[in-house]
Amino acid sequence: MNGKVTSFLLCMLVLSSGIAIVDATPMALDQANPVKPLPSPEFEITFDGPGTVLVKNVGDANATNVRVERQLQGGFIIFGKDKAVTIPSIAVGETKEAHLGIFMGFGKTTITFSVSCDEGVSQSVSMNALLIFFFIIPIP
Repeated sequence: MNGKVTSFLLCMLVLSSGIAIVDATPMALDQANPVKPLPSPEFEITFDGPGTVLVKNVGDANATNVRVERQLQGGFIIFGKDKAVTIPSIAVGETKEAHLGIFMGFGKTTITFSVSCDEGVSQSVSMNALLIFFFIIPIP
């Protein structure tokens, strides 16, 4: 058969069978415009004395509905064991205070501060301490 007729018949066979021919030419990655991660908040959490935590947004996007929680585990906690507050927003580079109230207890405890926001970011930091009434003595 003629080459043109064979190509035509092959083309008609493929089209009538519903098989699609896809261009399999390898594509080069666009090195000039690599995919970049979306900006997101990131937090720096600092214990600032009884009842107060400083939360700084060190990321590259604003954080909204920032929930700051304190949990105490271990020891004998008389009051103030778990507490949470919400900060409406923290802009990039901004530091806000979270007032979680005082707590009182005795013995060795682990104090955990957790921060989360609507953007899906959550971070926490913990410290071991010895509680004597209202006094907090960090334990390395």
